[in-house]
Amino acid sequence: MPATNANSPRMSPNILIIAWEHPGVHSRQGTALVRRIGQLARGLADLNGVVTVAHRLTRDDDPARHGPVREVTPDGNTYVRHAIPGPSAAPLATRWPVVIRRVFTALTVFRDGDPSGRWARAAYSYLRSAGIARPEVIIGCFTPRAPLAVAARLSRCWGVPWIADLQDPWWEGSSSAVRPVLGQWTRRVLRSAARIVQVSPEWASQTERVVGRHVAVARHAIRAGAAEPARKAEPPGSGVFTILYGGSLNEDEQDLTPFLEGIARLRQLGIGREIAVEIAGSDAVWRKFHDAAAKYGLSDRIRRLGWLDSVSFSARASAADCLLVIPLVLAGRPGVPSKLYDYLAYGRPVLIAGGDSGGFQSLMREWQHPDVVARSGEEVERALARAMRGDDGGLLRLDRCGGRPLTERDLARQYAHWIEQLGRPGSRSRERETMVASAGTSTE
Repeated sequence: MPATNANSPRMSPNILIIAWEHPGVHSRQGTALVRRIGQLARGLADLNGVVTVAHRLTRDDDPARHGPVREVTPDGNTYVRHAIPGPSAAPLATRWPVVIRRVFTALTVFRDGDPSGRWARAAYSYLRSAGIARPEVIIGCFTPRAPLAVAARLSRCWGVPWIADLQDPWWEGSSSAVRPVLGQWTRRVLRSAARIVQVSPEWASQTERVVGRHVAVARHAIRAGAAEPARKAEPPGSGVFTILYGGSLNEDEQDLTPFLEGIARLRQLGIGREIAVEIAGSDAVWRKFHDAAAKYGLSDRIRRLGWLDSVSFSARASAADCLLVIPLVLAGRPGVPSKLYDYLAYGRPVLIAGGDSGGFQSLMREWQHPDVVARSGEEVERALARAMRGDDGGLLRLDRCGGRPLTERDLARQYAHWIEQLGRPGSRSRERETMVASAGTSTE
């Protein structure tokens, strides 16, 4: 393996990552988690870590079905992954009476955190019997909660520290009725973690209140080497203005109204060029856009691309005039849609269209970028009118960030630093006692 950079921290030689998913095997679900797992596995392997990833088996054509598979990183290093069969996290049978469902749900949450705990038991047995070398540190990744439970149990069994990497709020997927019980489960399981890491400072503060200890922050990372690609062949101000949206859409948390109102205003006022909105995602996502656009007479502006592989999506994203993010507006859950971090890797400007529940406000401050969230149809209209003239001042651009966003290499180095700290005498007890405000990557 290549030698670790002199400026990089020393690596723990043996790292076990436990996750629900893995890149290339779960390509259409859990995009944020899939990306995080890949970034950690590749990045730590490239820093001379001996990395093993254990994840859930879901595909019959997965070569890991018949044994461990060696994955190669872009830098030529390798890590090993194991796909572990076991029950899914399917919801309870809807045929059951309501009272029985609620009681069983509460018992499941108290014992396992969520239904994925059934897989946790299978994973624990597999990892204890598969001949995997005893790791020096374990990383358990949420969501769902099964990997956290497995990591905590293996940590006790092997006597090694573990790190909890949380991709969602601690209460993700639960109803208000079971949150007190889930809070007890969360405190119990995370009590043994040597470090807790969360992707959002707002969610980290919520987790701190529940577990009563410091939660570090390491946001989603942008692909290393992200750069501005070549502009479209047409000069600024000419041709069809293309806006690309990729991935999922949650109608309960994301509001299309300001974006569509902005386009309708441009058309009504006769401002700018014709707009084409390309949708790369499932038929359900395309239908949501198409049906919403029909109310504004814009259904002819929505183009259906379907699911695209990474190469095809990269080509579309690099050719688009801008990429579209619809912020989260769910009360009590400030955050940033994870697709933003994917988008920035293509170097294209990003239109942020819709009300923001607070996630983008803190992100803009952290990245030292002008606030370009277009919260109303009028603001969307102005941002797009400027962009059509070649002025991206109303859009988010990577090169306008005064504070550098986290890259994949930054994320791996941060984790390497935390892992190195775990080997220092007293480091685990000091971390438990220290409550330090954290934003972006931790500076401990």
